Amino acid sequence: MPHASGVGLQQLALCISLAVLQLHFILLVMQAHAHAHGHALNLLRSTAASTRASTAPPQHAPTSTSAPLGRSLVFSTVVRKYSVELTRTTHEGDDESALHTPESARSFRQAIAQGWPNASITWAFSFQALLSQEPNYVAIKSLVTAYISSYGDEMSFLPSGYFAPMYNTPQQTNRDIHDALQMIEAAVRGAGGAPGYRPRAIIAGYLSAASLEYLATVEGIHVAQATIFSQDGIDYGDGDGGVPYPYYPSTQHYLKPAQGPQDLVDVVVLDGWTVDFLAARRFGLQDGFNSRMGVGPIETLVDLGPPVGLQEMQFATALHFSTGYALNGMAFVTSIWELCLWPVANNSDLTLWLATTRARWPDAQLLTAGSFGQAWRAAHPKGNDWELRFVQVGSGIGGSDADKQLEWYFNPTFRLALLRNLSTTSYSSYLTSGSAYASTVAASKFGDRDVDDDDAHDSAGSTSALVIDLTRYDLPAAEPACCVRDWNLMNVINMKQTRGVQDTPRLLSQLSPDDQQLIRSVYPNLFIN
Repeated sequence: MPHASGVGLQQLALCISLAVLQLHFILLVMQAHAHAHGHALNLLRSTAASTRASTAPPQHAPTSTSAPLGRSLVFSTVVRKYSVELTRTTHEGDDESALHTPESARSFRQAIAQGWPNASITWAFSFQALLSQEPNYVAIKSLVTAYISSYGDEMSFLPSGYFAPMYNTPQQTNRDIHDALQMIEAAVRGAGGAPGYRPRAIIAGYLSAASLEYLATVEGIHVAQATIFSQDGIDYGDGDGGVPYPYYPSTQHYLKPAQGPQDLVDVVVLDGWTVDFLAARRFGLQDGFNSRMGVGPIETLVDLGPPVGLQEMQFATALHFSTGYALNGMAFVTSIWELCLWPVANNSDLTLWLATTRARWPDAQLLTAGSFGQAWRAAHPKGNDWELRFVQVGSGIGGSDADKQLEWYFNPTFRLALLRNLSTTSYSSYLTSGSAYASTVAASKFGDRDVDDDDAHDSAGSTSALVIDLTRYDLPAAEPACCVRDWNLMNVINMKQTRGVQDTPRLLSQLSPDDQQLIRSVYPNLFIN
């Protein structure tokens, strides 16, 4: 199939080879300068208290034969008939039938296989795509059935174009899920697959706590992509206030990690798109920057164009596979790439991102949402016993400010974000520390600056950290009644700063005594001068 910006196979192979060599060189230089670049990571490692929060075990004993956690990329695609199918019978946007052909699906899957052999992905079908008996949709369902056997892919369901709770009651969403699962089984069986097929995960965008509980207790599905981390002021629904890594949700609110056995829902909730944390602190398209920028193709390849879009995608990947892995012992990157994007987001760029990622982190695995979620569930049989930390200096692309540093702290009790401004002096010094490495990064912009902020954190050239987000999960929460846009979870301070004075950034010492004590109980070193 022709693409918006075609790249020949020889050119593509050359691009991949050059990128692999370039990344190999970056890694070698990083190792040579590693002794000068550990301060921020060591400081963040020391901030966690010895006892981490824990909640009660899930109701079902997790079992999984999936690969163990490490560096994991979860990749999904969406097959739909209309741009946004709000309900079973209503939609907004274009009829995308012409963009969904067996040829485009085959080309897309081949692009993934070229970039990451042995990868397994999730294919999420909308209700209308499942219902359709048009030849192109029947052929795509037959292809995906074959991919289940040949690649280990999964065929799943996308309710309401990512926005089920915004436009449907939980009861209607549950009926949609139930009927869709039956149509998936029939489609797989009708295409020659084994009878009784069921996906291990739902790709949903957003799902209410009630629908998540339905998934676990009625349908027996224990993984759902059901949150879009930091989204607020974009598309058809808002859902800021949650966690970018897997968690067991509370019956009170889908964004709230369960606090104990009384409110635990036995579903592993996954984010849909990994974002650049500095870009994500903004509201919508504030200041002309897209707050969703990260590894998603629309905000990078489409909005920025290659090669800048690819640079930001690799930067956001490195934030987790390099720094995040060093801090947390595991790393999770996730993306949903709609099949209809092939005219504007070239498949060869997808191949290049995957190939460079795989070359740089050869131990990484590309998994379906169900496979990764079940592996995480098996690793956390006692519930929410996780704690996560991240540190990032901006990429200088879009809303990822190159003169700022952001630290994130996530645990089941609260999330905390600290923002620092880096002065011109300290930032220049930071860029020139290790001239060979700095010049390589400046030339490639493949996202290593988040790894090397040794002289940024608490240096004489940086300002004091300001709290831009403190969301407490130990406080009562309640989801809105159907059907509204706002499904955020906000209480003490929110990074989007949409609530006026309440969201004004402040020093840790300016928080209430109760909030300070809560933070100190988990991260006492944050209060050491």
